[in-house]
Amino acid sequence: MVRLTERIEASRYARGLYAYTSMYVLCVTQVPEISYIHNSPYLRISPLFDGNIEFRYLDTYIESRQWHRVVREDEAYQRLERFLDQLNWFGGER
Repeated sequence: MVRLTERIEASRYARGLYAYTSMYVLCVTQVPEISYIHNSPYLRISPLFDGNIEFRYLDTYIESRQWHRVVREDEAYQRLERFLDQLNWFGGER
């Protein structure tokens, strides 16, 4: 998770993402006001005990309908970039 957060911080995405932590989980959104986060979709990034990282997009309360991926830690940044592209959070910029 440390490598992932350092890569995000050094990337062009740092200026357009807002984050907060919940224990060991990183929650990422496009909304700068924390009071709105619980009413807005957000990406939850969680380290797993086996060395993998779980991505889960919480845009519904129905867990089976939430976008969800588990990747190796060294693939996490690329998975984040694909997620951001899929949701067009940065207007297709690369």
